[in-house]
Amino acid sequence: YVFFFNDTATTEIYTLSLHDALPISLNVAQSNGGDILFTGPDGTTKLDHEIELFTPANADLSAWVEITKTTGDAFELLNSVDTVLYIYYGNTAGGLDEQNVAGTWNANYVAVWHLGEDQAGTGNLNVYIDSTSNNNDGDDEISATDQTGKIGAGQDFDGNDDRISIAATDIVAPWTAEFWVNRQDSANAATVLMNSSNFSLKLEQYNNTNNVGYT
Repeated sequence: YVFFFNDTATTEIYTLSLHDALPISLNVAQSNGGDILFTGPDGTTKLDHEIELFTPANADLSAWVEITKTTGDAFELLNSVDTVLYIYYGNTAGGLDEQNVAGTWNANYVAVWHLGEDQAGTGNLNVYIDSTSNNNDGDDEISATDQTGKIGAGQDFDGNDDRISIAATDIVAPWTAEFWVNRQDSANAATVLMNSSNFSLKLEQYNNTNNVGYT
């Protein structure tokens, strides 16, 4: 996945991954997990979330959950004390979708791409969906398909001409970009994570230092 956001966030987005969650897989009413929802410690304050992976057969669930960190709100998630969150599921009303995908990623997030989409061929427009409300969807210039990512599916870039093109406007600093990357070959100064007419963010900045760099 890729995050790109301004550095003024007042909320934090956490990925909650449950494996071998047999009670959930047996009792979720919808095959896509649409009846799953999360609340704060009071059991009623609903938290915005986006499900990235739900495979009932494997009893696996990975969801991004937005939790405020602003003092004075309903609760804070602190590393000094335990915080109880609740997950509800099993509502049999048809057609439910308890997710609020765009609401999970607040206005500080310029774009979020999970890169789980898969489409044969290249040159296809708006294949990689931006989870934020900014609609910075990406065009597909990746030849490989059926790739596995850190969570669910991912993409395999060939290091030559594979890329995802985004028609987004320039973003004023300060900003942060975050990636999950599995480097398969030795990198060099040309190994670019993000590139525009004004800058490059590189996986290998200079002389095989193994340091991410900015140009």
